[in-house]
Amino acid sequence: MRKAIILSTVGLMIFWCATAHAGKIFGDIEVGGKPIAEGVKVAITAPLMTAESGKAEAKAVVADSTKTDKFGAYTLKVKGEGKCTLTVLWDKQSPSIEVYSYNNSTRYDLILEKAADKYILKRK
Repeated sequence: MRKAIILSTVGLMIFWCATAHAGKIFGDIEVGGKPIAEGVKVAITAPLMTAESGKAEAKAVVADSTKTDKFGAYTLKVKGEGKCTLTVLWDKQSPSIEVYSYNNSTRYDLILEKAADKYILKRK
């Protein structure tokens, strides 16, 4: 019994430490002045950090992904701070924009516009 309690406590501490330094990026996306459809995939990539140096490599990995709700809103979590790339999968295209992750929450309200035959993602 005591061993189970200790293991539970250690597990909770590890979970808390892993999420304590995660930044939250959230906002909403509009297309043509209206919220984007529900269920549109939104992903964020962050530079890969090396354990030895603590510096970012040239590679990027998907840090988190989600789908928009009925209001066009999204919420993503990124460990650490720094420059990331937010991508929206829309109409067989994947426009993206640079965003920054901080230890606290950051709001990015976005507009998806069509320029020529390509969609571009801009900050509102």
